[in-house]
Amino acid sequence: MDHFALANDLLFVAAEEGKLNRNFMGYTTTQSKLIIGLGASSISAAQNAFAQNEKIVEDYETQIEDGILPLVNGHILDEYDLAVQQTIHELMCLNKTSLHRNLHAAAFEDNILEKLISLQADELVEVQDDIVTVTETGRLFIRNICAALDPYLFKKDIQTQTFSKAI
Repeated sequence: MDHFALANDLLFVAAEEGKLNRNFMGYTTTQSKLIIGLGASSISAAQNAFAQNEKIVEDYETQIEDGILPLVNGHILDEYDLAVQQTIHELMCLNKTSLHRNLHAAAFEDNILEKLISLQADELVEVQDDIVTVTETGRLFIRNICAALDPYLFKKDIQTQTFSKAI
């Protein structure tokens, strides 16, 4: 992706050994499913949930002083979310995943297949049966590849994104 690591770096070694992990903070060699965010705007994650703290420092401090948990956003992942999360995680960390046909609604599955055909034509992925493998070149475009499998992006107008974008 957009990371660089020397051959003796723990991230590189983990990637080579198939032990690389990724969370919303980035790539890591640890397998922890719990991240606790401290401070205004920080994000916490557990195995099946995300939560974000109040973004305005003064409001965050007031809530803390009043004994109120300062959460403003959150999401509990259902089984579908966890399956999609696993698929994207496998692509980002192992460069390979299974499509899990019939997991998605028909319209989204058709959209995925259309995008994968285009990505394969650009030699960014190889698709054989239900297995998607990221090519060496495709690793540079992993965000774009994963976006093809993200049902939330399918439902959302891409132009209104408020998070990081890949080129």
